[in-house]
Amino acid sequence: MKVYTFGKKENPVVMLLLGTCCHWKSFEGVIQKLSENFYVLCVSYDGFDETEHSAFVSMQDEAGKIEAYIKENLNGEIRAA
Repeated sequence: MKVYTFGKKENPVVMLLLGTCCHWKSFEGVIQKLSENFYVLCVSYDGFDETEHSAFVSMQDEAGKIEAYIKENLNGEIRAA
């Protein structure tokens, strides 16, 4: 799993999560506007990002990685997902 970030880190965090079998760039139309007021994080699930060599296992696996990311990088806190 990879997380792409946009905006200022000091702003409230909004995490954008796609349905399965989608590319994170599906959110390109809203990222710029959201990043004016929020620190925007776009989650790229394993197996759906051309910059990684990973395989999608399950949504439960990805959810665990997302939870760990939030705890480790965001003090366990986001404004919205």
